[in-house]
Amino acid sequence: MTGGRWAAVAALAAALAGLGAAGAAASPAARVLSLRVVGPDGRTTAAAPYRRTHRYRYRVDYRIGGAALLRVTRRASLIGPTGRMVASVRPPTTIDDPGEYVVTAPIFVGLDDPRGTYVLRYLIQVRDGRGRPVRAWARLLIRFR
Repeated sequence: MTGGRWAAVAALAAALAGLGAAGAAASPAARVLSLRVVGPDGRTTAAAPYRRTHRYRYRVDYRIGGAALLRVTRRASLIGPTGRMVASVRPPTTIDDPGEYVVTAPIFVGLDDPRGTYVLRYLIQVRDGRGRPVRAWARLLIRFR
């Protein structure tokens, strides 16, 4: 091969490698940045110990990435100290742009519920136009008195 042909082959190989990297970057991504207990306003971090007589909320900060529009499914479950599911939340699926999002919701623990450590699990599932799922989990232990 002559020098011109080698240069053309090298340029074609570089272009194909660039297409592969761009395709990998466009695949969906999800990451939970933080999961914490906040006060009734949804912004101020609540300090432990947590009391069953107070109203608390959980706050999830998460980031999704990928193509222009993504189908996002979120789920939360609260497991009590006995291993029984106390509450489950599954908001409707949304179509969102890539970026950072914040979600807050109330924690349903009252005086009738037992004292002890509760487990809050949060799932974010993101699908792109091809239907490829990517999941991100977060778990928080909350001790109620």
